[in-house]
Amino acid sequence: KMFQKGLGADMHHVSGALASAMNLGRVLVINSTLNGGDWKYARGQKPPHPDFYFEPITNCTWEHYSKSVKLYVGPEYPGMRPSAKHSLEMPKQWERMGYTWWRGQSMRYIMRPNRWFVEYLAGVNDALLEPVVVPPYAISIHVRRSDKVGSFSKGKEMDAVPLAEYMEYAELVRSIYPQANTVYLSSEDGNVFRQAKEYTNFTILSVPEDRANLNHDQFVKRFGAVKMMEVSMLNLLFHQQCTFFIHTRKSNWCRLIDEFRLTGGRYNNLMVWVNGAPANGPI
Repeated sequence: KMFQKGLGADMHHVSGALASAMNLGRVLVINSTLNGGDWKYARGQKPPHPDFYFEPITNCTWEHYSKSVKLYVGPEYPGMRPSAKHSLEMPKQWERMGYTWWRGQSMRYIMRPNRWFVEYLAGVNDALLEPVVVPPYAISIHVRRSDKVGSFSKGKEMDAVPLAEYMEYAELVRSIYPQANTVYLSSEDGNVFRQAKEYTNFTILSVPEDRANLNHDQFVKRFGAVKMMEVSMLNLLFHQQCTFFIHTRKSNWCRLIDEFRLTGGRYNNLMVWVNGAPANGPI
């Protein structure tokens, strides 16, 4: 079943589950009805799990398998490796490639958008007063806030990195590439965008959204699941169109942006991590 965590964490959970299934010689299917709950990012939709937005991982369904074969239901199952408990599983035959490689490949596969969702997102952008067009040499920055750093969680996962630190790196990028005078910026916190107005030497692009620093549960409750995914996927789309990237390694969402960078023709493009050095973990 889905973890019901942050969107990036949930997608990485699916990546680990897919690797576990491949290592066991089995087929991964997602059950949104386990424990009586649906996936919060598709709440109220049919089906209430990632298939509502993305192409199915397999042609087989939970209903088919629940009636025809013996099921292994996570998070515990026979043959499970310790790494799977933390969504760090990867196919044994590709372990030499590393977790980042597998995450990039699997995210591209798992998050193939359905045709209706592609057209829906294009329509949302076209309807904006100023549709977003990401120019060459744009710098991608996501300033993670909300429950990652604030009081929504029992214990914050990381210290808040001020926008000023991201912009210092942006200035360094522009000192090498003078054409890099546009920043595509996203954040849950409206204060970040108020601070961004001080950087008049950069053009700041963003998707209009409510930025009340809500966590995902609060956002879905106030605006609905589809709106949550609309904002998230538009941001992901425009981030991956950038040329340079400045992010935090301690965020699943930022690592997801990086994984789309690595598999989207920007493998050799500059990525600056403002925290969470590779020595802190394999991914």
